[in-house]
Amino acid sequence: NKEEFLNELKIAINRDDELEENMLLNDLPEWDSLSVMCTVTLFADQLNIPMTIDEIKNYKTVKDLIDKAGF
Repeated sequence: NKEEFLNELKIAINRDDELEENMLLNDLPEWDSLSVMCTVTLFADQLNIPMTIDEIKNYKTVKDLIDKAGF
């Protein structure tokens, strides 16, 4: 579900605070190249959704990632 996905995403990007749908990814201090790689891995391993680095760069908000995950 969406809450579990947000928790997994929070862990993947090594964020302590909660994630909100309207947050801009580039405004998150944790959103760096390692977090991008971990998010791509999260989608591939946990959700079976392939994603490329170039594709993830098109996503602007946490909601964009939620939508991609199908929640």
